[in-house]
Amino acid sequence: MDILNIQALITRGRIVTSSDIDPTETYVQIGIFQPGNRPSGSGNPDTYPSYVIPLSEIGKVPSLQQVLDFNHDLVGGNNYQGTSAGVGNGGADVNAFGKGAAVNNVGTHVNAFGRAAADQNTGNNLNAIGESSAQLNVGNNVNAVGSLAASANLGSDVIAIGFSAAKDNQGSNVIALGTDAGYDVVNSLPNTISQAVIISNSELPSYLNHAAALAAIGGVGAAGNTYLYYDQQGKYVGAVRL
Repeated sequence: MDILNIQALITRGRIVTSSDIDPTETYVQIGIFQPGNRPSGSGNPDTYPSYVIPLSEIGKVPSLQQVLDFNHDLVGGNNYQGTSAGVGNGGADVNAFGKGAAVNNVGTHVNAFGRAAADQNTGNNLNAIGESSAQLNVGNNVNAVGSLAASANLGSDVIAIGFSAAKDNQGSNVIALGTDAGYDVVNSLPNTISQAVIISNSELPSYLNHAAALAAIGGVGAAGNTYLYYDQQGKYVGAVRL
């Protein structure tokens, strides 16, 4: 391919329009930097040897794997996907997926999936899945699954699964399972007890005794499963095994 400057091309009438171009047959000349086996420096003609690229390839966004394959690591190990995701983030090793995820987060080793997940989080080692999950979380080693799960949580070593589970929680070493588990909705009060396994009453039905539970569950429950319930007479958590 002959090399001419732009003015020479115009003078010779080598002007094309979009209708003249076949993206798979038209090529653009580029120079690709070659480190290691060639001396570096813009003045060395071998630093950027010439190649051609089909026009159809220009503008394609490289995949994350391609970026990593070329040894271009993510800055601080951070990866943001979504409108305003990661804005103001000061933590490292943060994956934020969703609008406003991990905004103003300062924790490290954080995975935030969902709108506003881990928003303004300050805890480390956090997995937040669900809208506003672990928003304003302070505790470390927290796993929050569900909208508002572990939001404004203060405790560490917390597992919160369910809508608003462990919301505003103040205890550590807590497992909260179910809708509003560990949160008093009526009085707007959080759990303050550490070393607790909490199951929401919304997910734990109450029966007079085992016979009543068996009668209610046995005919409609899925075989091969064990159903938990609260036994009113014995005041314990019982089970119906099908």
